[in-house]
Parts: sequence; structure tokens; C-alpha cells
Amino acid sequence: IEYDIIKGGISGKYTISALANNLVSIMAQSMPILNRYTKKAKAENDITCVLEIEPLKPLLQTIEIPWYTTDKTSIYAHLNSIKNEIEAEVSIPNISNGKINIDSVNLYVNNLDNDNISLNLSAGTKLKKDYLNAALNINAFADTITTTLNWDNNNFDKLFAGEFIAQTAIESIPNSDSVALNTTILPTELILQNKSWTIDESHIWSDFTKVIIDKFNIHSIDDQLIAINGIASSSPDEIINIQLKDISLDYIDELLPEETAISFGGIVNGNATIANTLVLPEINADVISTNFQFDDSYFGTAIASCNFDH
Repeated sequence: IEYDIIKGGISGKYTISALANNLVSIMAQSMPILNRYTKKAKAENDITCVLEIEPLKPLLQTIEIPWYTTDKTSIYAHLNSIKNEIEAEVSIPNISNGKINIDSVNLYVNNLDNDNISLNLSAGTKLKKDYLNAALNINAFADTITTTLNWDNNNFDKLFAGEFIAQTAIESIPNSDSVALNTTILPTELILQNKSWTIDESHIWSDFTKVIIDKFNIHSIDDQLIAINGIASSSPDEIINIQLKDISLDYIDELLPEETAISFGGIVNGNATIANTLVLPEINADVISTNFQFDDSYFGTAIASCNFDH
């Protein structure tokens, strides 16, 4: 394969029409619930693909897509349905929209470790006064997906680091071909601007028609609190409740991208509700910010109400 923006090659013994069924069959080795969606492939595949893609800024700007790559992207992928092996790696030096730059994007997927399907994604971005590194790991085995998100910063004077862990069991719904996702958020600790925060254990359940959130709480050592509880669905009678208590807007300001001109400050308290969440959201919010600061100007106490209907 050799064009202006892409170069590479495909090798091995392969039948393209059988690839999708081969892939689902391999994934079903780690996630047996996928067997209900598996169809016998017409052929086996042992295929390797290596590609190098030139920067896509001119092309994507022409078709008015705001995000683009600024350097060469490398892609490697291998599938062997006889040995039940998959492996893929994508390396993108930089993704940008002109204001936000995401650096060193690396994605690696494989099932080479005891038939676990593992996905690892890492990247970094420059903030107004810092640099943020993040890594995502997703591991799938025995119909359970464990998701771990880690992040840290480079400014040791204001630490911003932590870990978020969720375990999702994919369950069959009795007397149905559908499945449900039963997620447990595990308790973990965060450090935000040198303050200790805790994510409490909570539970989220979904059958893809509704999402039930049971007491998702994040709170700090100095009693700041974000609490989310309720049901997201297409019904106006089922509501998500959000509570904010003594939340410092300085956290938002610290996380703004490097090119952002605005700044925030102040302490926020308030409540919000969201109904019809999965169809046409109806949002009602009332918040109060003391010592509110915007673009280095102080406004004292700011009171805001929001009502959004479709």
C-alpha cells in the first residue's frame, strides 16, 4: 500500500470476509458471554498489517474536522485465529485542535497473557501551569471488565494524582437475549492540589434502557463533596441528583488547557437534577459561588440558576 498519506502492507494468509467472526470468536475465549453473538467463520486468518500515516491536518481541515495529527502515525495489527491471538499497537506523537495538544498517544491491545484481553492507553497534555500524564488500562476476563485510570502531574508543588478503578460484570438478563452491566466503583484515594480526596465504593447498573447510580461520592479531607445519585432513563419521573458542597473552582482553573485565556476561582455550593437523561435531557440547577473570580476579576457572591428543556 503506497499513497501520499499512507504507506504499509498486509501479509499472511487471510480472508477479509471472515475477519469479524474470527475476532469475535477470539474475544469470546476471554468473554464467554460473546458466544451468543459468535458465528462460525468461513475461513481462518493469520494476518499482519503495518501502516504509517502522514500528518492529517490538511485533509481533516478540508473536511472541517477540528482534530488532526501533526506527525506520522504508526499502526501494527496481528490476528491469528488458529492460535486465538490478537495484538495491535497504535502510536500517535501528537493530536491537536489548535488549542489543545495531546502528546505521546500510545494504544496497545493484546490477549497474549493467559487469554486476558488487555487494552493500555497512555497520553499527556500541557495545562496552563503544568503537564498532565494519564494512563488507562482495561482488562477483560471471565465476563468481567476491570478498568483502571491513573493520572499524575509534573508540578510537585501542587500534586494532582490519583487512581480510579471500576469492575464491570456483564450479566445475562433472565428470559431475554439482552445483557446488563453491573459496575462496582472501588474505593480509591486522590491527591488534588495537595489535598487528599476519597472515592467511596458505589454501584452503577445498566440494561441499556436506564442507568442506576447508587451513591457515587467523591469527598476531600476538608469536606468538599461531589455526590451523584439516581436513575438516568428516558422517563421524566426518573432523575439524576447532583450535589456540590464547598467545591473550589481552582481545580477547574488548574486543569484548563495551556492556550485557555480565561481563569476561574471561588467556592461553589448547589444542587442539580437531570430528567429524561437518555432522550431529551431536562436540567435544573441552582448554585451559589462565594468569592467568585473570573478572569482575575472578583465578583463577590454569584448566584446562578439553569433550566434547560431539550
